[in-house]
Amino acid sequence: MSTFIDSVRIILCSGNGGDGAVSFRRKRYYISGPPDGGNGGSGGHVEIYVDESKESLSHLITKRKLSAQNGENGLRGGKDGRNGMSLLLPVPLGTVIRDAQTGSCVCKFLNKDDRKRLLKGGRGGKGNIHFKSSRNRSPRFSQSGMEGECWELIFDYFLQADIALVGLSNSGKSTLLRFLTTAHPAITDYPYSTDYPARGHLVHEWHSFSVVEFPAFSMKGTGFAFFQKYQNHLNGISCIYYVCDVTKIEFSLQTLQYLLVNWREKVCGIIVMALQRNIRSTPNIPSSDKMPVFWIRNEKDVSVILGQITQQMMTCLQKV
Repeated sequence: MSTFIDSVRIILCSGNGGDGAVSFRRKRYYISGPPDGGNGGSGGHVEIYVDESKESLSHLITKRKLSAQNGENGLRGGKDGRNGMSLLLPVPLGTVIRDAQTGSCVCKFLNKDDRKRLLKGGRGGKGNIHFKSSRNRSPRFSQSGMEGECWELIFDYFLQADIALVGLSNSGKSTLLRFLTTAHPAITDYPYSTDYPARGHLVHEWHSFSVVEFPAFSMKGTGFAFFQKYQNHLNGISCIYYVCDVTKIEFSLQTLQYLLVNWREKVCGIIVMALQRNIRSTPNIPSSDKMPVFWIRNEKDVSVILGQITQQMMTCLQKV
């Protein structure tokens, strides 16, 4: 995923119905035949469904207006026009659609099987074969097709995940995500290398959980701007783990207070990355049952400690 787009403004239009045909049966030695104009085809609908392979709205950012196919006009010989193809629009799980004018919520896609028809295609017009009567045996008119609907909408995407990793820059979030899941986030020695949330899947025994690493944040500067942009996504997270570096433990605990103000109920623990070998003494961090502290001190013990963290994550998810 090259970019992370969580909001797009787009115009959706359903297809117009085709016009009915005006024609009469004409064959050799059959000069004045009855009307045989067919009906116009119906316009295509606009349907939206959940696609779990989509991780953002980046596939919609380049499209300002999307329209379904129009129905074809009726044909002679009593043949109806072809119906227009419907517009099938995939969205990621957690998408909320709002009206661009009023801001009211139109629909939410919070389940993997959600599917909704937003706009109905225009109905096709009737051909002159339907207007034949005892008084008018040769109708020279038909019915026009109905126009489709257009709606300007705003698509907002909110991350839906079980576990979130939050912390300062260079605190070891990407390293921890690589240890826990099969994801391969970029690990660099310069700050703010994660520009958008990175997702991975944690498999433990017969269970599978989704883990998201959020961009680094701080109380000021670039980090706070990154985190402020994505902090609304924390509402769709079940458990939050705060990752901090042992060399920056004092400043990390100060920024943790900002996280506890709004999401205290979701914060399930603190993970201290202490993989450096030149640490003389480790600070004392108070731990409790509601917010345990996990230490990663040695690379050899990573698998054992990660097993404890995984077990704790599963316990927190069962409580939620």
